[in-house]
Amino acid sequence: MPTSAPSLTAFPYWIERRPDGYRAHFPNYPEFEPLAPTIQALVGNLQADFLPILETRLKNDNLPEPLAPCAGENVLQLTPTYATKLHLILAIKAQRFSTGELCKRIGCLPQEATRIMKLTHPTKIDTLASAISVLGGKIECQIDFK
Repeated sequence: MPTSAPSLTAFPYWIERRPDGYRAHFPNYPEFEPLAPTIQALVGNLQADFLPILETRLKNDNLPEPLAPCAGENVLQLTPTYATKLHLILAIKAQRFSTGELCKRIGCLPQEATRIMKLTHPTKIDTLASAISVLGGKIECQIDFK
């Protein structure tokens, strides 16, 4: 039974204890089954290990529909910067912007526009905001201390 709504930036998984350590299983990404000697090592490296898999799926236009986590499943939530970048890349693809057009519109070098389209390449939030603005979107930030 799902415990929350599906999200493009949240990826449900479950952990299996094995004789050689702990393995994570992602229902939507069966090709990704990382193994680590401890749960802490496994969870600590999940995003870094998962981003190249996600990037390959993006390149091949092969992203599965998001899944809601089921009871007992964990969720890998992308950090805000990578979540923003994923949404940007999907918007660029949906609007059929070329890298050259993006480069021209935000006034950057072609290699920077190429790096913006590479999920695993770190991109400054200001650069992401400029690209999002060119596509007609905006970034909203909310910080709440309770």
